[in-house]
Amino acid sequence: MGDLDHNGMADVFMWRDSNKDWTVNLSNGTGFDAQTWTGDWGSDGPINVADLNGDGMADVFMWRDSNKDWTVNLSTGTGFNAQTWTGDWGSDGPINVGDVSGDGKADVFMWRGDVWTVNVSTGTGFEPAMWPGGPGEDGAHVGSLNRDRFVDVAMYHPATRTWTVNLSTGSGWNVQTWPKGPPNGPCKYGIPNGPPVVLDLEQTGTLGFTADVRVINVYWGGNNWNGIPAHKPIDAVHYGFQKEDIDAATRALFSTDYFEKLCQYGGSSGGPKVTLLRSTDTGQALNPCLPHVPQNNFTAADVFQFVSCEQGLELTDVPHANGVPSEVLPGATGLACTLCGVTLLPCYLDGVCMLVPNSTGDLIINVIPPKDKHFFGVGDCSMKGYHFQVPSNAFGYPFFPLVLTQGRPIYFTLMRTECFETIDEMMGTLSHELVETLSDPYPGAFWYDTSHGQTGANGENADICERATSNGDYDPAGGNRTPAHLAWNAPMPDAMGMKNVPHTMDVAFWWSNYDHGCIAPLNSPSLGPPIRSKDPCQVIADAIERLQDRLRNLEQELKDANGVNRTIIQGSIRVINQQIKSEEEAQVRCRAGQKL
Repeated sequence: MGDLDHNGMADVFMWRDSNKDWTVNLSNGTGFDAQTWTGDWGSDGPINVADLNGDGMADVFMWRDSNKDWTVNLSTGTGFNAQTWTGDWGSDGPINVGDVSGDGKADVFMWRGDVWTVNVSTGTGFEPAMWPGGPGEDGAHVGSLNRDRFVDVAMYHPATRTWTVNLSTGSGWNVQTWPKGPPNGPCKYGIPNGPPVVLDLEQTGTLGFTADVRVINVYWGGNNWNGIPAHKPIDAVHYGFQKEDIDAATRALFSTDYFEKLCQYGGSSGGPKVTLLRSTDTGQALNPCLPHVPQNNFTAADVFQFVSCEQGLELTDVPHANGVPSEVLPGATGLACTLCGVTLLPCYLDGVCMLVPNSTGDLIINVIPPKDKHFFGVGDCSMKGYHFQVPSNAFGYPFFPLVLTQGRPIYFTLMRTECFETIDEMMGTLSHELVETLSDPYPGAFWYDTSHGQTGANGENADICERATSNGDYDPAGGNRTPAHLAWNAPMPDAMGMKNVPHTMDVAFWWSNYDHGCIAPLNSPSLGPPIRSKDPCQVIADAIERLQDRLRNLEQELKDANGVNRTIIQGSIRVINQQIKSEEEAQVRCRAGQKL
């Protein structure tokens, strides 16, 4: 398909091998004018379409391997002007077409395995050239990446999770590795663009969170949580489930940059700012419909009722101290919750409320029931926690369909405390569920991967990192991944008062589209970036050392690789060797005192 007659409308044409001619359908906007054109044979080789002479009419050309030449049909608008052009061979590699010289005429170029062979069109023939550049064996994506008049080429390398970009200068490639440059936007991280790669989670929308997201631990056990026998400390290892200890562990997680890169799922506006509120227990609530302590064998419906009641009525007071609200959460508590702050209608009747995001931010409740209460019976801990959302108006559930009551949902996680021996173990599940809650695009939608048949129930960005991965692909049969670990201190009483006892919690890995891998960042934002030498030569030396480490790892992987994976790794090794060579040349200039 292409505009053969320069009328701005695409035409359709086929090579009819039985008659050795071209059947052409010229579009007039309401139908086709059928014609028969003669010219060079379409059976000569793969058919390519582009404007080779810059006259605004699409031309058709083929690589004829038997004669090692190009058969070219230049369109005149009413037929083909058949010609034979010579140049670099089309058998060098996959044929790519684009105006790399910026003169308005399409050029043809191939990756030969060691260099790009380029046929620059003059309009009457090809001028062959060889352009060194980033390797193209992983597949080339053609287009102008920097809005100049030249077509560029980008290649994604799964083994190194990087893009090699060949920016055309008109006479060669300017080779770069992307992403690069300073962070951008409120997200602080660039969002990967281009064709999807394995394990990129499906994009079903942008985050519904538009402002601060507030997270609170709510202990669903009345006002005697610490006194429940199952929660009392046993020893320095099994230190019980005291509220103060759970809060200390949660604060330790929130003091890291663990949630920062989740902003990549928020689109161009970035993601939410996450704030941890002071915890509370249900014994302080004034809400008359609130079930202060769950019944044994409580169900998902009971959890929905609890969360709806906790935040659903204007009597709600979270967080609270001795029954008195200590902070008002606009849009999540008080009159603003019931009326949405938009109209006088309750949320489930207010269509505007259901469509307009809450500009004051959202709330996530970490529901922590007592350890001596059981969910769906005793002994089944195949599901230790989950997350979901309920309407912010208690009247919406269960009397109205959930889809009609999501004007301002309350997101929540549920920890099945009965299934954990220690708080350290529970934090692995809490971090898992929080990550997935924070990255839900909007109520009822989930980011998830479907490469192995997963759904929103088992393919979200923490689910797929529970299993080991190999070569950037999820292995559903792989062994369980060892969680990350974070040190924290549990306050413990002793003869002198209180002391901090060191512990180490489990933290879930989660899938990052930016890193194209499973990550668990646990650096302290307050410490800032690591201090590095200001000596530019040392900076280069550090970069060379990192590249060499990566090269050694790839060379080790190459020993066990075969087929496509072996080809990919070999290409990545070549890229890294080029990068090392470039850095070493810069290091020589640096040590000689030359400008870098």
